[in-house]
Amino acid sequence: MDSALFLENIHEALNNQVDELTLETAFQELEKWDSLASVSTVAMIYAEYDVQVSGDELLSCKTLGELKNKIVQKQQMLS
Repeated sequence: MDSALFLENIHEALNNQVDELTLETAFQELEKWDSLASVSTVAMIYAEYDVQVSGDELLSCKTLGELKNKIVQKQQMLS
């Protein structure tokens, strides 16, 4: 999975309200992170990566890098 595209997709899921995101970003600590951002992120993951991530799985990830790894892991399980 391309990291730059993943970060761009997250940025769009957050309605472009965050200036800079990296794989080290602790996304749940972002000022703009709320329940709508959580739902938007889960929906984006399903639409872009064809995997379902539960709210609990999302919350278990501390950084965007961990979330990316979770998505890749789920994709590998499906193939």
